[in-house]
Amino acid sequence: MALPARSDNPEADIVGNKPQNQLHTVTSTKSPALTGKLEADLEIKASPEQFYNMVANKPHHMHHACYDKIQGCDLHEGEFGKVGTVVIWRYVHDGKTKVTKDVIEAIDPDKKLVTFRVIEGDKLKEYKSLLLD
Repeated sequence: MALPARSDNPEADIVGNKPQNQLHTVTSTKSPALTGKLEADLEIKASPEQFYNMVANKPHHMHHACYDKIQGCDLHEGEFGKVGTVVIWRYVHDGKTKVTKDVIEAIDPDKKLVTFRVIEGDKLKEYKSLLLD
């Protein structure tokens, strides 16, 4: 699945036609006994380092790369790139604008891993917990 790139934004170069990196894994729990994983692959035109840097340190720039899915990311508490930081995402799902508040639980530059835990928002109406990494 390729997302359209916007050439007028520097972060838009991250989206393209060459698969280079797995985007994320989502772990959700509807009940204590039910846990599942959802993995999605997106084609991006960026090195793993460039993509990791945007997600870890500049998530507020994500809407430049996938403006049709992510409308914005605001810093609520803390500092971008730091564990414990709380961000609020505005995104589109099933054609409707949704909101989620996430806390950064882990950052691992060696593995190029950022883990977000959803702490408030629309998705918690459907799931007991949601972890994105």
